[in-house]
Amino acid sequence: MRKMNLEELTDRVVRSFKAYAHQKGLILNLVVGQDIQDMEGDPDRIEQVLTNLVGNAIKFTDSGSITVYVTAKPGWQEIRVADTGRGISSDDMNRIFEKFRKGKDPRPPDNVSVSSRQGMGLGLFISKSIIERHGGRISVESKPGEGSTFTIRLPWAKNRVASIKS
Repeated sequence: MRKMNLEELTDRVVRSFKAYAHQKGLILNLVVGQDIQDMEGDPDRIEQVLTNLVGNAIKFTDSGSITVYVTAKPGWQEIRVADTGRGISSDDMNRIFEKFRKGKDPRPPDNVSVSSRQGMGLGLFISKSIIERHGGRISVESKPGEGSTFTIRLPWAKNRVASIKS
């Protein structure tokens, strides 16, 4: 466990995806609510989660924007990744955090199979596991055709992290 700063981690991830978002004609923004204090955790694993969420948001957004919010709330620090993408059906939302589960993409682009666009179905499962090991929670709100918002909440106090070796 090391000291980490969610604002710095999130900024690094957002900057790494700027060119990909621009290539797709998307706007990618980072909004920080206030000064974000350092906390204890595994910055490499949290960066892995953020990379998965921002990458997915860009992959499944055809037009519009992705906004990543970092805020501090009583007892928690929170990161939200909100997109104007395709959204997720209620049936798929109940299982997207399960191992080897993928949501259905009703509109894959020409000449690209759905499976090649969605990977193995492990990213959100691994992300959930990492966040829970940090004593936090990950959730999603979505409407088909309107986009999705993934929310990570991590305890403000020193985390009681069970072994985070991956």
